Amino acid sequence: CRVLGLEDEAEAFYEVLLDVVGERSGVISQKSVMFWRRAAERPLDVAPEDEDGEGGRRGLEWLAGADGDGDWE
Repeated sequence: CRVLGLEDEAEAFYEVLLDVVGERSGVISQKSVMFWRRAAERPLDVAPEDEDGEGGRRGLEWLAGADGDGDWE
């Protein structure tokens, strides 16, 4: 949502996700929560799956899934 300019909607989604996690333990995996936390909090040029948060690819290339030669990873 954030990459589409929907910052408020993205924040609302993340808050609801955390509410669900708090109310119904085990329904949403910790890996999913980690992914969405990173997506909500990190700069947009860092992919949520990027472990060190440094942004292995330039700009927003990770959004398109291109690995440099135009193919999906």
